Amino acid sequence: MTALTPEEMKLVDENVSLSEKCAIRVRRIFKFSWVTMVMMIGVLVGGFIGVAVSVGWVTGITFLTFISQN
Repeated sequence: MTALTPEEMKLVDENVSLSEKCAIRVRRIFKFSWVTMVMMIGVLVGGFIGVAVSVGWVTGITFLTFISQN
């Protein structure tokens, strides 16, 4: 078994509060890289923009066809 880092020792320690253990776990997950974080945020933002654009297109087209029929 590899030697535990001080943070991992806190995870094993019974006296450390649960919220602190969660914070350590979250920190460990997000440690891998900021590039991935930025990319994930970019994908989310891009997804929202894509949905907004497609909804805009659909509403625009239905609105135009509705007007042209009258």
